[in-house]
Amino acid sequence: MAGPDGATFTDFLTFFVCDWFGNAWIEQETTKPIQERHPVAMWKAHLDHARKNAPVMPGGDYSFFPISGFASAFFRLGNDLLTITANDSLIKSPQEIKRINDRLRTKSGFISARQEIAMAAAFLRGGFEIEWEDETDGSSQHGEFLAHWRKNRTFIVECRMKQPDNLGPVLRRWRTFGTLFTSALEKRLRVGGTRVVCIDLNLAPAASQEELVRRLRAATKSIDHISRLPEHAALPPAVVVFSDLPDRHSGESLKHSYSGAVHVFKHSEYPYMGSGRSISSDESLSAMLDGLRLQATIPHRFALTDESHPYEFLD
Repeated sequence: MAGPDGATFTDFLTFFVCDWFGNAWIEQETTKPIQERHPVAMWKAHLDHARKNAPVMPGGDYSFFPISGFASAFFRLGNDLLTITANDSLIKSPQEIKRINDRLRTKSGFISARQEIAMAAAFLRGGFEIEWEDETDGSSQHGEFLAHWRKNRTFIVECRMKQPDNLGPVLRRWRTFGTLFTSALEKRLRVGGTRVVCIDLNLAPAASQEELVRRLRAATKSIDHISRLPEHAALPPAVVVFSDLPDRHSGESLKHSYSGAVHVFKHSEYPYMGSGRSISSDESLSAMLDGLRLQATIPHRFALTDESHPYEFLD
C-alpha cells in the first residue's frame, strides 16, 4: 500500500536508512573496492541495481522485483532502526544515537552493533521499554541495554555471538556456548535485575532449517549442562535468547529468516515462571518470543496517525 506522496513502506525505509547514514557517506563507501566496502553500501548498490532493472507495474507507478538477500538485509536494518528511534529513551539520548551510528559506520564493529539493534528492536516489538546503558562509563560493568516489562520488572540484556570454528587463537575462545554464556553472567553489574543473554548462533549461509533446529537443541543442552556444574553454582538464573540473524550472510539468495528461541538457565530458581515451569506461563518470556517472531517480517504498509506518532506498523 502506498504511503505519503505515493511512497511504499520500502521506499520510506530506503530513504530512512540513507538519511541515517548520509547519502554522501554511502556514495563514498561505494567507490571503495568490494572487499573494503561497508555492508550497508553493498546492500544499497544491489538494491539500486535491482530497482533500475525491474519491470514497471501496470499504471507506471511501481516497479516489481524479487527480494534478494541484499534487499532484505537493507530493509530489515531500516525497520529495526525505525523501531528503536521511535523509543523515548533513545530520542532523549542524542549521544546514544551518535554512539550507535559511529559503531554502525565502522565495518569492523558493524556486525556486533547490528546484533544489538536487532535485539533491542525485538524487545520493543514485544512490548518492553528500553533504557540504553552508558557504554562510555568505565567505572562499572553493564549490559547493552535494560528492558523494562510493565514497570515492575527489569531485564539486563547482554549480546554475544558464536564465532566459527576455523578461527585463530585470539577469537577461538568464543566458539563455545559455555564461554559466551558464562562470561556474560560473570559480569559484576552496576544495576540489579534479571539477566538476559542473547546468543547468536552465527550459522553458515547454507545452513538448512533442520540444521538450525539441531543447533538450537544442542545449545539448550549445553546451557542446561552448565547449570549442573559445581564451578558455575554461583551464576544467577537467567533467560537465554538464541537467534540466528541472517544479515551477516546476505546475498542474492535469501538465507532462512530470523529465527530464535527462549530458554531459561536454572529454571528451578527463576522467580517468574508459574507452576507449570514453562515459557508460556510467564508473560514477559512470551513477549520475548513474540518480539523475535516479529523480526521475521517487514510490514508491507503503514498508516498515518498523528504528528507525535507519524506512522504505525500494520500487518
